[in-house]
Amino acid sequence: IPSNKNKMQLALFVNPSVVFNSENKFLKRWNLNISLNSQNSFYKKEKVLVLNPFEKNEDQILKNQNILASAQFNPTDKSGWNGSYRFIKNDNLINANFSNEERSQTSNFLNIGYWFNKDFRLDWENSVHHISNSSQLFKTRDYLLNNFETKPKATYKLTETIQAELSSALRQKKRTDGEEFLKTFDLTGSLQWDRKKTSVRGSFSFINNNFTGNNFSLVGNQMLDGLKPGKNQVWSVFFQQAISSLIQLNVNYEGRNSGERTIHIGSMQVKASF
Repeated sequence: IPSNKNKMQLALFVNPSVVFNSENKFLKRWNLNISLNSQNSFYKKEKVLVLNPFEKNEDQILKNQNILASAQFNPTDKSGWNGSYRFIKNDNLINANFSNEERSQTSNFLNIGYWFNKDFRLDWENSVHHISNSSQLFKTRDYLLNNFETKPKATYKLTETIQAELSSALRQKKRTDGEEFLKTFDLTGSLQWDRKKTSVRGSFSFINNNFTGNNFSLVGNQMLDGLKPGKNQVWSVFFQQAISSLIQLNVNYEGRNSGERTIHIGSMQVKASF
């Protein structure tokens, strides 16, 4: 199909201590970042070029627009406090069979952490998401979601090669244009072993989903992340081995049980870099 395409990418990284030519230790702990990515495609018709990366019209075939803004506060040897804030906005459109489907998501992330020493740290991760999806052809794909998650996490390095992690999470997802509502409690433990060219990571999660609405619908299945209402157990093992400087082997196993039957999924990948 004859079409016009345009693409724009911008990125700005700022270190305040460099901008202000300062030796202030507090300023040196900050890093700021903003980036913009816009990619569009339009039916050509009578137009020679479409230069505006933010243009919207009925001839649009594809749109991928992303905005990211972040601020990071880094720890030091004397102060283990650290944190970060990220704002992400994604707008996507695809035209399939002359029918548009649009998805928009705005996300805010706030993370706060503290390093007690080089082996033990605590993190508190929080996020808020606003999601909208609309389809000209399938009205079952129209929905508005407000999601929230808070997740405290503890990480402890047992030895030079073994690291343990324990986290709990409370998630709430609410469909504002329907009846679907989900409140989830998640308790997860993981163990990771790294040595030279080998890495092994295993994790187990207990997930309790308190769900209201139709869990067999498209939006219900998305809110549940493919799990079922009630109690779920999810576990995984990931193995990574560097065979040589150019070849890497990845083996992944995942399992889950929702009270009826256990599902096992496995995959293997050989990655070569030249």
